[in-house]
Amino acid sequence: MDQKTSAPVTALASGALTGTSSGPEVIAISADGLLQCVLPPVNNAAIQVFSQTIQSNIAAAYVMDVDRDGQQELIVIMTDRVVRSFRWNQSESRLQPVNKWEVPNQISALSIGESISTLRGAETWLSQLGARFYVCLPFSGKDAVTVTYPDTKEHTVMMMPYRSHFIHIMGTLISNIVIIANQKERVLMNPGWDVVSATTVRLSSFNVVATLDLSGLVLIYGYNERNIKDTEIAPLLRFRSMPNSDKLSASVSGEHLLLGWYFVNT
Repeated sequence: MDQKTSAPVTALASGALTGTSSGPEVIAISADGLLQCVLPPVNNAAIQVFSQTIQSNIAAAYVMDVDRDGQQELIVIMTDRVVRSFRWNQSESRLQPVNKWEVPNQISALSIGESISTLRGAETWLSQLGARFYVCLPFSGKDAVTVTYPDTKEHTVMMMPYRSHFIHIMGTLISNIVIIANQKERVLMNPGWDVVSATTVRLSSFNVVATLDLSGLVLIYGYNERNIKDTEIAPLLRFRSMPNSDKLSASVSGEHLLLGWYFVNT
């Protein structure tokens, strides 16, 4: 990919954003707002699909068909309490803004998943920095935004729906992750330090959440309809990552879980 800006990449995503490519596209967004969409490298060279300047200060991005109409949207979460969605316009060959939301407090963590109320479309849950509530934004733009005060009294937890596709910690520390299933709170037990990064993937028989704490400890949790009835869910596996790691990512190949960790802040 040709370097068109000296600004660092702050968000990465993948998916069929334009719907015109033969395979999944990789979307890289820089701190200055430059978005570059490419196909994965072939013969050591990535194929550019398009580039466009959108808003700056984007911290996270995810591609998903949020309203189940067959076309995927780009969701971006910004550092200034704002969430935006974009959709590819084929006739103009560019992304067009769809919706914009602003929440009361700075976002400390977020999760994107299937709606737990309507079972249609998708929504994001935004944990608020220093606050005991989280904000639920339905991506449809038609359903009401809601504010929920969970039973937990802690101010440093991440809240996520049972069917989550993407989770992200926004440069802060999280003490615990709480899953909401059937309006019940289920805590992922954390025997380590505060969490700096977390990721989730879905396998055919269960969901996986992996966390990375300040000491480099990686914890892997699995949950499904069977153990989600438990008030607390213990990690299935734990191990040490490389020193100074502060980011964790995961993907699935068949029924195999692939984990990667790296450091951004040195």
